[in-house]
Amino acid sequence: MVRRTGAPTTTIPERKQLIRAVIAEVVLTIDDQQRIAGLRIIWQGGAVTELAMPMTKKGGHTRATSEDTVTLVRRLAAHYNDTTIALILSKQRRRTGTGLTWTKARVKALRASRGIPAWQPGPGNVSASSEDSPMLTVPQAAAELGVSKYTIYRWLRDGFITGEQLTPAAPWRIRVDQALRDKLRPQVPPGWLPLD
Repeated sequence: MVRRTGAPTTTIPERKQLIRAVIAEVVLTIDDQQRIAGLRIIWQGGAVTELAMPMTKKGGHTRATSEDTVTLVRRLAAHYNDTTIALILSKQRRRTGTGLTWTKARVKALRASRGIPAWQPGPGNVSASSEDSPMLTVPQAAAELGVSKYTIYRWLRDGFITGEQLTPAAPWRIRVDQALRDKLRPQVPPGWLPLD
């Protein structure tokens, strides 16, 4: 009776027997300098198959978060909490080293393992420019300017005000300075309609 190794009825011991019947010898060589493992399979008929595989770095493993994601988390952690960072990474369809979606706990674990400090709310929420005006979120800017957040989004879309995103899918940040306040006049010029 002949069995196939891929058949669901074939047991593990039978699969091992089939493989031993066709393979005469397996030779594994490791080049520690170049971190390459060479595999040489000598089949029963005398044919030879050779394969080479890169090895992980010493102390490393293949299931690690990509370095560009770690760099992005490092940038975002200066401005956002772990929940917001997880949302941004998920919207960008990024995955953890094990292929999972990002959550608050996974962002926190990544930060802890890479020594990335957590976001601290407060006066540090100012952009690194020469101006002292704070960078506000859309809801904060709406409250500061006395308009709805939908108005802020429309103004961003129309180019009436400018904002910045640290990365695609990140929350908008808007500098509410005197120049922006001057655009919003309390007195309506003749021929113009008031905001409300």
